[in-house]
Amino acid sequence: MKTRDVIRELAISNLKRKRSRTIGLTAIIAVLAFVLFGGIIIGQSLQNGLSNLQQRFGADLIIVPEENSKDMEDILLKAEQSYFYMNSSIYDEIESLASFDRISAISSQFYLVSLSDSPCCAFPVEMIGFDEATDFVIGPWLEKNYHGTLNFGDIIIGGEVSGNIGETITFFGKEYKIAARLDATGTSLDNSVYMNMDTIVDMYTAAQEKGYSYVEYPEDMISSILIKVDRAEDIEIVARDISQHIEGVKVINTQSILTTIADSLGDFKVFYIITVVMLIILAFVTISSIFAVVINERKKEFAILRTIGLTKLKLQKVFVVETLIISVAGAVAGIVIAGNIIFPFNVAIADNLSLPFFSPGIIYVILLALVIAVLCSLLGPLAGLLLIHGQVKNDVYLNIRDGE
Repeated sequence: MKTRDVIRELAISNLKRKRSRTIGLTAIIAVLAFVLFGGIIIGQSLQNGLSNLQQRFGADLIIVPEENSKDMEDILLKAEQSYFYMNSSIYDEIESLASFDRISAISSQFYLVSLSDSPCCAFPVEMIGFDEATDFVIGPWLEKNYHGTLNFGDIIIGGEVSGNIGETITFFGKEYKIAARLDATGTSLDNSVYMNMDTIVDMYTAAQEKGYSYVEYPEDMISSILIKVDRAEDIEIVARDISQHIEGVKVINTQSILTTIADSLGDFKVFYIITVVMLIILAFVTISSIFAVVINERKKEFAILRTIGLTKLKLQKVFVVETLIISVAGAVAGIVIAGNIIFPFNVAIADNLSLPFFSPGIIYVILLALVIAVLCSLLGPLAGLLLIHGQVKNDVYLNIRDGE
């Protein structure tokens, strides 16, 4: 039998002989790999969600009815469905303000919520009507997936809405043609359906015919007004002017929302880094302590192996192979368990975090798994090598006497 095979068989035999110790050490490495892989995936998913949300916020300010500011934030951040309305005359009032010359773009939107039993979806869908003539927010999202002007009856669906381009979807008993599908973003875009104002008014009329009534005259109502300001320093000036001169509305500063999310994500990263550093130190110290006890217990065994011809180097290799097997098994187990929790339940995780959540791509996940597997796999052998190196230098006779 080759020396390499002898070393491997000895290592495996030793691990089998002490199963509880082997399982315990493997579990320590598994916990470390679980936290590293799971934490980084969650952190990157939140970062991706924030980046997508920043792209979604083409407006600096969003004007909504005063009592519905929380509903608007829930639509943007939690992908929750809601509808609310205010008179479209507010749009004209904003145009008459002294600060209007600081505004570079302004547009309105109309919201509707589908029924929970709609054929396309197992959940209610946010319907968003936008004014194509003035829109500056939704258009940029559509450039990759759709070119041209939406016809009456055409809709664009988010990544989580069922249906294929060219097919029709039924809402409130009427069929609408799918003109395009948006890529998944991890934001409220994924659970929304977009259309021009004429189509959403028609959809609203269909809802009324089904017995659902939201407002009496939808043609005179809007849900929100989106504003883009020329310069960043003018945002507060415009927001203050609107708040002071127009009653019954709430001005939402999108930059404040993004800053709040970024701060929360920053706090998460700091907490995660501190946790990981402490866990690595604790894992290394724990493994080293256990290995030190194990080596002390196996002095006589090591000495006997030396007397039958096993060199110091080969003895070191046996122990390092043992620790390598433990570390690799723990690393793989931790990564697999983390992946089986995070990816199937990413929607539930996003709901609990109440933040945009978009999982990284498969290449990123594979590379991350490999890097963490290598790092965790090296932890045990490093600790074992440092300890066994000093032990094998001791005199064989003294080791046999110490082991008695």
